Amino acid sequence: MTFIIASLGTTIIASFGVVMRVFSFAIIPSVGFSSAVSVLVGQNLGANRFEEAEKVAKKGMQISFLVLSLFSLLGFLFAYFWVSIFAPGEKRGD
Repeated sequence: MTFIIASLGTTIIASFGVVMRVFSFAIIPSVGFSSAVSVLVGQNLGANRFEEAEKVAKKGMQISFLVLSLFSLLGFLFAYFWVSIFAPGEKRGD
């Protein structure tokens, strides 16, 4: 992916780097949460509690969806703030 981006210029490369850092901030908690849910589902499957495993999986998906949606909304609403962390002193390109 970086190879393709690199052909577009330094501004695009810098923008891609900022987006990937902010994306990592949002996705890392989700990965940890999914690991926890998979452990709970596995425990329930191992105990032959299939209905409980299904409930945990569905609830985990719902929580993960809500949290990632919240991160997306905050990222959209405060985009200039997130970028200003990485480029202080830059003016907005309105």
